[in-house]
Amino acid sequence: MSDEARIKYYDFSKFPPIPGVTPLTPLTVATTAATQTTLATLKLKHIRPDDRQVLSASIDLTFTGTIPAQTGALTVATLTVTYRIWRDAVNTGTLVAQFRDTLATQIAAAATTFTAIGTTSFKVTDTLAPKGNHTYFLTAEVTGFSALNAAGAAVAITTPVVSVGSLELNGFVVDENES
Repeated sequence: MSDEARIKYYDFSKFPPIPGVTPLTPLTVATTAATQTTLATLKLKHIRPDDRQVLSASIDLTFTGTIPAQTGALTVATLTVTYRIWRDAVNTGTLVAQFRDTLATQIAAAATTFTAIGTTSFKVTDTLAPKGNHTYFLTAEVTGFSALNAAGAAVAITTPVVSVGSLELNGFVVDENES
């Protein structure tokens, strides 16, 4: 046996879809508390207990909202999102990994609307999957959003919207024993 391994299965999920494929409906992440939104799924096959599954994701988010007009200096709006990768089912399956990211933007004193755009990327390896085929789910949950004025006082955000501009979820099975 060699020290090398080989990829024996690959799958991906992409939004917006590949040109020529029927487009998906736009994805919006819920801004209500404790609501996970499934962003993408993929299925990896022919997994054995000594294999490893490598998953990587890249998500472009847009956070928009409306605030009351502020006098004085800038207001800062922040959004915190928790991303999770689940094996076999959301919530009841195996949590493979979880990542938290924060997006912030400065809002000019006279502005009443804002838009923040950010990208999150991560990679994880699952080495505990039992033999068989497994479906992986990428979810996002808004775990907080706020706005603070220059004095540090909270500013209400009305009509907050978090939407996915694009995303890509890739996964492959690496055969550790070349069987």
